[in-house]
Amino acid sequence: MRAIVKVDPIEVDKILFDFVAREALPGTGVEEQSFWKGFASLVSRLAPRNAALLAKRDRLQAAIDAWHRDRPGAQFDAGSYRTFLTDIGGNDTRLNLGDLPSMIESLASRRLYSPTKLLSLGSAAIYSFCTW
Repeated sequence: MRAIVKVDPIEVDKILFDFVAREALPGTGVEEQSFWKGFASLVSRLAPRNAALLAKRDRLQAAIDAWHRDRPGAQFDAGSYRTFLTDIGGNDTRLNLGDLPSMIESLASRRLYSPTKLLSLGSAAIYSFCTW
């Protein structure tokens, strides 16, 4: 069983909690209590949107799975697949992650975090957010 720390009104995985306290916050001038208050507010505010996006992801994945199940052994046709994805609403291109590596490098250089540590923090935050 995972260790959980209660940070009103949310619960946070102890690994993330300890990382923030020992590695992320020291030297930033941000008080731990202030960080967690802001983080809890952010999670509370974004939780409904996150739930809606997860539901959309589940709906899209179910449709994609059904599309493939209905075509066992069929030759792949990129054009019809693209049309199918557009029809089910999978054509939202507002999020472009093509430049993600340079964004991580930029953030890392400004905060004195290595890209690996920044990815670790991001992954831990996403994990905590998604399991809240």
